[in-house]
Amino acid sequence: MPAPAPAPVPAPAPAPAQEQGQGGTVQGQVTAAYGDPLWGVVVAVRGTKQSVQTDMKGNYTLTGLAPGERTLEVRGEGFMSQSRKVTVREDAPVQANFSLELDLLAVEEIVVTAQTPDRKVRSSTAISTLNEQEIKARMPRNTADLMRIVPGFYVEKLGR
Repeated sequence: MPAPAPAPVPAPAPAPAQEQGQGGTVQGQVTAAYGDPLWGVVVAVRGTKQSVQTDMKGNYTLTGLAPGERTLEVRGEGFMSQSRKVTVREDAPVQANFSLELDLLAVEEIVVTAQTPDRKVRSSTAISTLNEQEIKARMPRNTADLMRIVPGFYVEKLGR
């Protein structure tokens, strides 16, 4: 007489959502220092391959992050990169907004166009172009130093 068939083994019950690696969420908005939302900016978690790009309104959402302290890095072309530590929690999303400063010294060229009306109804236009080597050779400390080398461009410091 043949041996009886083994009893079927029930499938394991699915693990609760937290044990399936849902993790925490970090969300926020990336804007320029002058207030406009920045789209296409990369928001990444340092030391991982997790990253997202901001949408047209500068918003982003990173999901599935392991709980604990994480460092977010934000990079956008023409802007200075920024990083910040956040504490990721599984029970509530963390808000992390960024405001990026322009990085004029990281661009390839700066083109300055000026128009001055002459005595007649028409106007004249002057264009000055500085390439990356010319900018590096002058070693400007800030944008005002850089603009001082443009012919006919007057820069003055206001404030305290």
